[in-house]
Amino acid sequence: MHVKVIQELDIPAAKAWKLMADFNNIQHVHPMVVSVDQLGSNERGVGAMRRCNFYDGGSIQERVILWDDQNMKYQIQFMSGTLPLNSNTTSIMVEEIDSVKCRMICDVEYDPKYGFIGKIMASLFLRRKFGSVLGDMLAGVQYYAENHEDVPEGWNSPTRATVV
Repeated sequence: MHVKVIQELDIPAAKAWKLMADFNNIQHVHPMVVSVDQLGSNERGVGAMRRCNFYDGGSIQERVILWDDQNMKYQIQFMSGTLPLNSNTTSIMVEEIDSVKCRMICDVEYDPKYGFIGKIMASLFLRRKFGSVLGDMLAGVQYYAENHEDVPEGWNSPTRATVV
């Protein structure tokens, strides 16, 4: 299954990339993540691993499988966690629009747990939830850049991302 989330931000692309490339500090911009534990010795780049701890007590472990500073892109793979997923590969990209605006893209391929029933539930609910939460995370990059404080728990962006 697939969901792609696109959010335009009123900050320079280099600033957005700097925040997203701070791999072990996603809690600054993600409204569901309370803290991150670095797993292993790599802080960033291919092979870096993290555990994202959610406000609701759940968590996921992820590892970087592609890292491209020049093109402001990385790709992470779901390793384990409390989300109802067998697998999940997420690409995060930052594109420059002009000197003060950028476009962030979060492109997710996922396979829900629970077979056919899981696929129906994902079609009805999970895809919409992914779109909403990931849009809020991408908009959270601008929030953090402007306010210099973490996005609050459960924060909803005042602007809606495009979900395709």
